[in-house]
Amino acid sequence: MDMTTQGMPAAGVVATYSGETVPPRVTFKDVRQRDLQATKQVHIIDPADKYDLVKGVFSDVMNRLKAGSNSQALNLYFGHARDTYEDVFNKLGTDLPTIANQFGTVESITFSRSAAQLTLSRIVEGAKQIFTIQLMRGQDGIWRIDSM
Repeated sequence: MDMTTQGMPAAGVVATYSGETVPPRVTFKDVRQRDLQATKQVHIIDPADKYDLVKGVFSDVMNRLKAGSNSQALNLYFGHARDTYEDVFNKLGTDLPTIANQFGTVESITFSRSAAQLTLSRIVEGAKQIFTIQLMRGQDGIWRIDSM
């Protein structure tokens, strides 16, 4: 792609990569008209795949809670959050599967490379309630719940 413009164009810049191993190189001029270059590695992901992955973690946790498998659900929480949620799950006791069935539906998911936020909604006494669940990607590559 070759482009000459003053500043950033209003429409932005779009590039299409035809090969996985070709790192993009950007050349630009500074205020003194010197050519500067930057070559960076680009990580390309399909947003639908990441959406499905993050939503899948949430679905797995809910399915495990609905089945009464608290310890299995806690495997999908970060270590620092496990004690807190283990205590909550234990206090809810046999009501937990019923409560898990009432969590609501996923309204949206936003994510970056290593963090995600699910926005859920449910109707309580005729009013829509919104709440969020934070997930992070661990050093082992596994997505886990950080807070809810």
